[in-house]
Amino acid sequence: MAAQIHKKLTQKERSKSEALAVMSFLHAVPPGILERQLRKLGGIKEIMINPISRTVKMRYDPRVVSAEKVRAVLKKLGQGK
Repeated sequence: MAAQIHKKLTQKERSKSEALAVMSFLHAVPPGILERQLRKLGGIKEIMINPISRTVKMRYDPRVVSAEKVRAVLKKLGQGK
């Protein structure tokens, strides 16, 4: 019975939303590059990058990618590696 209920969940219900505060480097990396690199991880459903507030808001599938992995990619991009 539980498996049947799980199968009925929509994509939105199986995803997680999170807002990540990023370091001051965000203004130095074009948002398009950030978005492309994050989408390469897979599992990213929606992404909004705001260089003014230095936040990355995203909806993602936690079965595919974790917030920690996204933070690691952002940190790597910010360090120019």
